[in-house]
Amino acid sequence: MNDLRRLTNTILDTSATPIALQEALDELKDLLLSLTGIKGEGADHRNNINTEAGLAIGTEWAARCLDDTFRSVKFIRGVHQAISDRLSLEPGRPVELLYAGTGPFATLVFPLLARYKPEQLQLTLVEINDMSITALKRLFALSEYSGFVRTILHADCTKLELPNWETIDILLSETMQYALQREHQVPITQYLISKLRSDVVLIPQEISVGLAALSHLGGEGDWKLIPLSPLLTLSTAGFTSPVTTDGKTGTAEYPHELFLPARPEIGGVLVLTTDIHVYGTEHLGFNESGLTIAESIDVDGGGDTDRIFTWHYGYTPEPGIVWKWKPVANP
Repeated sequence: MNDLRRLTNTILDTSATPIALQEALDELKDLLLSLTGIKGEGADHRNNINTEAGLAIGTEWAARCLDDTFRSVKFIRGVHQAISDRLSLEPGRPVELLYAGTGPFATLVFPLLARYKPEQLQLTLVEINDMSITALKRLFALSEYSGFVRTILHADCTKLELPNWETIDILLSETMQYALQREHQVPITQYLISKLRSDVVLIPQEISVGLAALSHLGGEGDWKLIPLSPLLTLSTAGFTSPVTTDGKTGTAEYPHELFLPARPEIGGVLVLTTDIHVYGTEHLGFNESGLTIAESIDVDGGGDTDRIFTWHYGYTPEPGIVWKWKPVANP
């Protein structure tokens, strides 16, 4: 536990340099690989699971999430803030945290076990992947960590049943890719929020996807991003759109139409952007993480003529924004 405590202290240290943070995460990954007995890489570790709700990534890809420095750091710090805030409200009972889609390591909460005691934190851990759940059970069977576990469930998070929904204080699920595509962050969040108390804390608190024009200005990492319109938001309030009259995200039968006036001076390419409010003071913005890189969807960012962007959020064959151009009617 001493090694874990040292690494956790670095991750939570807001004055730590990016190099120090990455070194701490690399060491944490080595520790977790050793504790779980996961050895090397291979096809078996890369097997994704396609569920009705979306893609559940394989064990190797889940383990590699630690390589995304700011994603890992921001989420771990956000979870720490959320647990501390909840403990301050009811210091006499443990915080009950439901982690949906843990991967093999429960990465975003595991380092924090060095900061709390089992009487302060209890975990309900849910994972669908066979190899990941085996590694997870091996990790939490260790005497230093077993006391933190309420239960470990091998299940599809979108069909999960719990006897104690009303006791859960925090829902943690990072089962996403940029622009909320492919993986099942949306259906997992929608389903679980419908089961939990109205005051449950969701992490990430809010995920926003928008439309923007993006230009590369020449230097490494030198980009110009011009927002054009928000599209959708996922939070405890639901899966909504701030730019539609009904607040919904549309369907294939009834898509939304977004008028984009010609702005040829903007140039660049048309992209979908992702912004994540993890919790409290922790945010992930444009290009800070693999979760918030821009997805290029059209070569013309500003448009030489007026355009209508027709869109909805679809779930089949996989989750994501489905869009096309609609001609602008002549006056």
